Amino acid sequence: MSEIEEPNITELVDRIGRIPLCTDDDYDFQKLEILDEMYRKSYEIFNEMRSKCQLCDVALVVESRKLSAHKV
Repeated sequence: MSEIEEPNITELVDRIGRIPLCTDDDYDFQKLEILDEMYRKSYEIFNEMRSKCQLCDVALVVESRKLSAHKV
């Protein structure tokens, strides 16, 4: 049985896109790598949760219509 080799962190960093992340100093930025597929998957999950009214903490009611939402 062959052993599964863990990916090298440098290789992972080279393969994925970048998003800015603030540090303690607002003028200094670090880059955080994120896989496109991770972004898509998280969007799918949040969209599914939204459609099931999960994480909704307010309900707007106008006449006979109700809209569940998440206040920011």
